[in-house]
Amino acid sequence: MRYLLHFLWKNSAFILFLILELISIVLVVNGNRHQSAIFSSTVNKYGGKIFSSYANIRDYFHLKEANLQLAVENAQLTEQLNFVRLKQDSLNFQFFPSIDSIKFKHSDTVKPLFDFIPAKVISNSTNRQRNYLMFDKGRRQGVRENMGIIGPHGLVGVIFETSENYSSGISLLNIKQKISVKLEKNNELGTLIWDGISPLFGQLDAIENYVPIALGDTIITSGYSHIFPEGELVGTVAAFNEIPGKTAWYIKVKFATDFNKLFWVKIVRNLNYEQQMALEAIELEN
Repeated sequence: MRYLLHFLWKNSAFILFLILELISIVLVVNGNRHQSAIFSSTVNKYGGKIFSSYANIRDYFHLKEANLQLAVENAQLTEQLNFVRLKQDSLNFQFFPSIDSIKFKHSDTVKPLFDFIPAKVISNSTNRQRNYLMFDKGRRQGVRENMGIIGPHGLVGVIFETSENYSSGISLLNIKQKISVKLEKNNELGTLIWDGISPLFGQLDAIENYVPIALGDTIITSGYSHIFPEGELVGTVAAFNEIPGKTAWYIKVKFATDFNKLFWVKIVRNLNYEQQMALEAIELEN
């Protein structure tokens, strides 16, 4: 207390000056509309800049949280979209008299075939013949082998190995990877492969050259696997030409996913995977 009193006494003149200046500013601002407007404008201008800078700094340190929230919301929206598609398909069955439409009558009873687990990419290669990715979700979070991987803009790959809290996936940029796809405009089925050259382009095989095709045609998942829902974006036709001596087109595909800018994904979980695999095993036995 003694040091505080000594400080106040030593600087009393300066402190008195500050008090008088503050009183003067208050009197001028309150007694003159023009001065009041100038003061308010100045405070808003510089105060706004200060708070804006603070908000930018705060937002920067919360980017991870924001990105995770967006990834979760994106997964939920995708799940809802697939549920809507499924309900629409169930309603369409009512137009076919040969099908028992009673079980499709109440759309509320239709259950989704897939759900989605948001995950962060923690490792990713694009410059090898066989490229892989690693994610921060594993068995504890519901990830299993042979689950599909979808990025913000399109297909990414397939999960092939899991641990308790991590998983690895085979990228589309892998010469051993093959995905069942189709042309969106006419439902022609084909196989997506990668030639090991550019991370931007793949190749669509098995499309016969009598099938009409054009630059920019959209390529989507076929739905004929247990891994991906039907209709997920794969890419677009970047180039095509006939192959001498063969009946199929050579089709160059521009991937929808930029694998060099991949940070968040959705891991696709087929809710009926075990049942489908069990039926396939029975078919193979017969």
